[in-house]
Amino acid sequence: MTLAEHQRGGRTAKGPSGRAAVAGGPLGGGLGQQVRVPKTAELVAAQLRRQIVRGELVEGDALPPEAVLMEQFGVSRPTLREAFRVLESEALISVRRGAHGGARVHTPDGQVAARYAGLVLEHRHTTLADVHTAHTLLEPAAAPRVASPFCQLHGHSSSVCSASSTRSTSAGFRPTLPAVTM
Repeated sequence: MTLAEHQRGGRTAKGPSGRAAVAGGPLGGGLGQQVRVPKTAELVAAQLRRQIVRGELVEGDALPPEAVLMEQFGVSRPTLREAFRVLESEALISVRRGAHGGARVHTPDGQVAARYAGLVLEHRHTTLADVHTAHTLLEPAAAPRVASPFCQLHGHSSSVCSASSTRSTSAGFRPTLPAVTM
């Protein structure tokens, strides 16, 4: 059984158009409601992504050779390469060609998420004033949660942390945390 068949429970229900159909569904649709069945490459990419996120594959790990992965997932070379392209676009792997090539794992990076978030904000015509307003509303609620592990790490009493975190940022209190050095 291939990965795609396994993901679908070994069966596919087809509607009159020949496309996959499902009875009912989480949104209360009727019989014959059409659903999009993920492409096999997306399923392979999802499984590898899950392994990376869970830490089963770590930064710098080499994925097994294509032939091994093709057999493991029961997919063709073009399908596997499409899955690789999906993961490359998410910056979770990099693929090098040649004798010393192959796919190498990269851990999720905040820069990728920030770039995507920036694109979404730009598409929605978000202004700098909108970002500032969101920051002003979120920071007072987030500061105590961010400060708590710092206070615990440095042995501050919870009363000190809770007292400092309840001060208003508009009253001039700005918690300063030391710069993190790597």
